[in-house]
Amino acid sequence: MGIGRKVVAAKAIKGRRGRKKARRAEMMEAQAEAAEAQETQEKVEEKPEEKPEEKKEEEKEE
Repeated sequence: MGIGRKVVAAKAIKGRRGRKKARRAEMMEAQAEAAEAQETQEKVEEKPEEKPEEKKEEEKEE
């Protein structure tokens, strides 16, 4: 996805509309990266919560 946006931005540098499209493409790409980083951070936060529960269940079984 990112490659396509870069190509669009590279082609669209001519004139005011082109700059506007390039800027918008950069903003969308930055927003997508931020969302992806947030998702990975949420996954990392969820994992430690699951592990103690699993350990408690194992101890109960023993």
